[in-house]
Amino acid sequence: AQQKHSGVDQQQQKRPYLNFEDYLSCFKSKRRITIKRERQKVLEEEGITITAIAGTQILEYPGLVDKMYQLYSSTTIDKASEGVAGAGGGSQQQQQSKRRQYLSREFFHRLVQTDFLQYIVFMCARRKRSGKSNSSNITNGGRKHTTENDSGTIHNYPNNEDINQTGSTDATFSTLDNVNDEEPFLVDDVIAGTFNIVKDGVFYGRYWGCLEDVKNLHFETCYWSAIEYCIRRGLHRMEPGAGGGDYKWARGFDPTLIHSVHYIRDPKLRKAVSQFVETETENNVELTEYMMKRSAVGRGSGAGGNERR
Repeated sequence: AQQKHSGVDQQQQKRPYLNFEDYLSCFKSKRRITIKRERQKVLEEEGITITAIAGTQILEYPGLVDKMYQLYSSTTIDKASEGVAGAGGGSQQQQQSKRRQYLSREFFHRLVQTDFLQYIVFMCARRKRSGKSNSSNITNGGRKHTTENDSGTIHNYPNNEDINQTGSTDATFSTLDNVNDEEPFLVDDVIAGTFNIVKDGVFYGRYWGCLEDVKNLHFETCYWSAIEYCIRRGLHRMEPGAGGGDYKWARGFDPTLIHSVHYIRDPKLRKAVSQFVETETENNVELTEYMMKRSAVGRGSGAGGNERR
């Protein structure tokens, strides 16, 4: 017999938010103040701006793909160095917290040479050379298609017109508006970022990495700026990725049941797994109902309605 399982995923469902401030109105006053302080410390006090580079725009910035691979590698551990204390930098404890590295630099470069490029969105955090910043934004740069990475490998990318634009990220979601930022986007300034997929109106957060330890930068890059991007682009759902249920829930990502079906051939193993699956599914259903009743944004109005108190 097939085993039915219900897991829990954290998602942010789109309501008709007018802007990020309207989204914040769905939180209680104390939580709104906390979020604004988090953002202020990163964007203003640290002088960091978040830039979204989407679709074929990625090809306009030489070295950006290598930079994103570097960020991805900063939170992974190579199989060859697994078990070696301090391999790849950091303490043994830090190494143990890293994910196993499955993707190669060449994979990143091959991916942007395919039609899949139209679904890719890089959220890039960078320090402004002029100092302070106060908003997430996008800047445009020159169009170049030949880059050289650290190992000296040359990557020749096709021209924009050679890539299928049907339903592309560029055409469908465009870019973030320019907001109070006159500085050009420079790849060397990027200190953190995320690799994301946007398809069929859904924003899928995948890989995060950073080169500097900045408090709350993870939340700003992975959540607040990404949510702002989704609101501006009219996306109807954001899935930030696996893990971190509690702190995602506190930031407006409500639990959603994810269903799956499995078949196990061995009768003894099937019986043991079946007992576990039934218990876990029951617990997940109860947990989801409990958390939804206490949703951080569940009773918010949105669309310019009255704020929560």
